[in-house]
Amino acid sequence: MDETQWYCAKCNEKMTKKKIPTIFMGKIGFEEGYFCPRCKTRFFSEDVVQRSIAAKEVDAEGKLQ
Repeated sequence: MDETQWYCAKCNEKMTKKKIPTIFMGKIGFEEGYFCPRCKTRFFSEDVVQRSIAAKEVDAEGKLQ
């Protein structure tokens, strides 16, 4: 597990790890990401995007065919 501390690129505030809502093709889900308490910017790690979000995207698009 990556324990690197993230800082917001906009305001340099220390970001916190939390479940962030995602919406894709009308489906609502939650993924662990980083959240800036000051400006509300949200980021996902590359690992989360490649393993979880991309897999759900492929699954959802496959159901359209």
